[in-house]
Amino acid sequence: MSELYSDRRWHENPGFIPSLCNGCENWLGRGKCKKYVPKIPKEIRDKSFPGTEYYKENYCEYRTEKASSDTE
Repeated sequence: MSELYSDRRWHENPGFIPSLCNGCENWLGRGKCKKYVPKIPKEIRDKSFPGTEYYKENYCEYRTEKASSDTE
């Protein structure tokens, strides 16, 4: 058994990893999407975090990047 607080997760905080779903125009917030009702399936959601072992580049067939709101 390891020492208390010896696990590297106590010392290496990777911070928040944003889901690519957040940038999709179908995203409604809080795990909800226009295409997946009532919520995004765990299998799809897990694949939407870049830098994780589950990430897949084309994880969702409905993903469409939000249009830029810069109209200047």
